[in-house]
Amino acid sequence: IVSRFSAPTGQKLDDRWGDPTQLKVSATPPEFIVEGSGAQQGLTRTLTLNPDITDADRETLKNNTVDFVSFSYYMSVAATAEPEHNAEVAVRSWTLAEAERFRDSESVRDHRLLACLLLSCYGMRRSEVLGLRWRAVNLDTGMLAVLRGRVSVGGEVVEGKPKSRRSERELPLPADVTEALRSLKTHQRAEALALGVGWSDDRLVAVQEDGTPLHPDRYTDEFHRLRERAGLRRITLHELRHTSVSLMLDRGIPVHIVAAWHGHSPEVAYRIYTHVKPTELRAAGAALFERAAQ
Repeated sequence: IVSRFSAPTGQKLDDRWGDPTQLKVSATPPEFIVEGSGAQQGLTRTLTLNPDITDADRETLKNNTVDFVSFSYYMSVAATAEPEHNAEVAVRSWTLAEAERFRDSESVRDHRLLACLLLSCYGMRRSEVLGLRWRAVNLDTGMLAVLRGRVSVGGEVVEGKPKSRRSERELPLPADVTEALRSLKTHQRAEALALGVGWSDDRLVAVQEDGTPLHPDRYTDEFHRLRERAGLRRITLHELRHTSVSLMLDRGIPVHIVAAWHGHSPEVAYRIYTHVKPTELRAAGAALFERAAQ
């Protein structure tokens, strides 16, 4: 699903991607957009919408002004055309080795919010990680309930229900995540005690040392700081979610289970998140008339 947006002339393009004629864009809330790019001339942006967004969100994108951010500058753009269907979109992801290198890096393993970073590595949306409250985490059973999300809209952080019905789900946590959450909760209780602040399980998981909720942009910035320190190529937090989907599919996990884990439909998993590797293409071509060549 693709919607086209236009921006006022005179926008300054950020060229830190290396090509000043191309511009990566993302929406607020970020879950609206899977991928986007635009050319400098005419300043027209072509954005691919997440097909799992609600009808109400789609109407908002079609009929209202939506705030977009690209790197260091902001712009307001309005939808100018009806969505086009069946559009293909390319997404990036890390390899298994890259994902493990990030997880195992010293900066990540020693990070105060290791639990949140692991949840992102396991494919939870940024909004879901930042909207998670301790009452939704059962450390005894190792279960986590995705019930809320926190997103940045127009410079303000808004909390609400997850982006779609499928997004509301319960997840059995891997052992390393359960242990990291248990350690974080103990650490946060000590921080609250030192500050003389009362503890409640209604408290957000992703907070700073003083208990202040972590801003979505700060969480993104911290991810990139850790990524750069680990010497890894740039991907977004949403593409870290792509990585989780792709690696699960590569391991042969059935698509309906992968979709249920990540809170979207099986069709999305196949159409958007699967990646054909060059080695797979080479093997397919070599195998087609293999018997005839022998």
